[in-house]
Amino acid sequence: MGKRALVLAVAIWTSACGAEAVLGPLIVLSNTWRDSTNAAHTFSFIDDTNQTPSRSGTFTGNETTPGPNSVQYPFTGFWREDGRIEFTVDRPTGDVTYTGRLTNNLNRMDLTSSAGSLTLLRP
Repeated sequence: MGKRALVLAVAIWTSACGAEAVLGPLIVLSNTWRDSTNAAHTFSFIDDTNQTPSRSGTFTGNETTPGPNSVQYPFTGFWREDGRIEFTVDRPTGDVTYTGRLTNNLNRMDLTSSAGSLTLLRP
């Protein structure tokens, strides 16, 4: 396909999709992310994409608390095309839901919850 034909095909596709067709970035979320204030406090994400980059999806995982009596708490959640992420950690004192965004080239999560703010970094 020549350069002009490719430009025309992209223009037609863009026009057909309309102004609201904004695709988010492709990401494999599965990884162990660390708390920016304590590298021993980690969150291991296992997404449902089977290591295939995706614009949105669901995941499970475990929060691992720091210290000699480290404990793991399970969580489930989702991420969306617009970079929004949300997950709920099942803690014995009650569920904590974190909401926020993937930022910094998808290597950072800026989150808030009833337990406070949390920034997670991909290693």
